[in-house]
Amino acid sequence: MSMIASLKSVNENKLKSLLSNPDGLTSYLYEEDGKVCDVDKAWHAIHFLLNKAVWEFSSIGGSVFLGGTPISDEDVGYGPARYFTAEESAAISEELMEVSDVTLLKHFEALVSESEIYPGFSDNEEDREYIAQNFTHLKEFCSEVVKSGNSIITYMC
Repeated sequence: MSMIASLKSVNENKLKSLLSNPDGLTSYLYEEDGKVCDVDKAWHAIHFLLNKAVWEFSSIGGSVFLGGTPISDEDVGYGPARYFTAEESAAISEELMEVSDVTLLKHFEALVSESEIYPGFSDNEEDREYIAQNFTHLKEFCSEVVKSGNSIITYMC
């Protein structure tokens, strides 16, 4: 089984509903309704390149995959789903938009040599493009979420 990071847009009313009654969380995450961003297995590489750390994060933008507030204790794949408020989502988007692909990939060689990065990457153009494409997708998603005034739910499945 693969460890894939996904993000889902959630409006304020739905988020309040999930926080007060998380029983519908899993069905909400996997239903067709709402915008979803799947960064596949590139999430850990993006996390490392944003934070220069394997598991820790150093900023709001760098916390997009491993940060946030748990919605409940329910394991939705690999741990609980977590959310960022609309204000936190806006800060994430703003910070990510400031990072170009060139800047992100500046420490690519350190990523390749880091043994704890899932699933492991090689020093080749294909892996660089894979990470850059998923990072662009992430930034576009976060920008759309913010424009709609919504919040972000992040989860691993």
